[in-house]
Amino acid sequence: MKKAWEELSKRVTKNELTNQRILTDMLTQRKESVYQYVSKMEKIGLILGILAWTVVVYSFFIKTTPIAISISLFILILVTTVFNIVNRIKWKKIKKWSDGNVEEQLQTILEYNTLRNWTYIIAYILVIPVFIAACYYYHHVWGGFYVVFLIVAVVIGVCLDYFIYHSFSNKLKDLSNTIRELNELKKELE
Repeated sequence: MKKAWEELSKRVTKNELTNQRILTDMLTQRKESVYQYVSKMEKIGLILGILAWTVVVYSFFIKTTPIAISISLFILILVTTVFNIVNRIKWKKIKKWSDGNVEEQLQTILEYNTLRNWTYIIAYILVIPVFIAACYYYHHVWGGFYVVFLIVAVVIGVCLDYFIYHSFSNKLKDLSNTIRELNELKKELE
């Protein structure tokens, strides 16, 4: 009876270790999935930034674009580009430390998210002068429907931004939780 009990105990211990390894693999895959998602979103942001710079350069060389709109666009795109470059540097730092110190990883994710939030706040503040200048200079275009078009475009943009922002924030929270869970599992295995 004692021998059977010891054998059962060994099997349970072996199954526990196997289950912990499976759980560790699943969490590692989830972490990599979040890394891929955020990297994909960073690349999309880079492409959109290049398109935005194209619009700015184009607006400077068109004689019909008022200087107030061109300057407002330039400042908006310049500031958001600087923030996005710093965000990319932070993201590279997070990926580089993927197997490093957990506290440093979590602190860097928090800094990355905070900087991303500031990017949104400042970009929305800088969009206001562009919007006002466009409404002022182009209120007569299309018999006044241009202003309605701008308002609808801004509302659609804000709605899309809202969903993208929250999706991205959820992924970063998921990454933080996954890193914590992996750290706890590694401590249990040791």
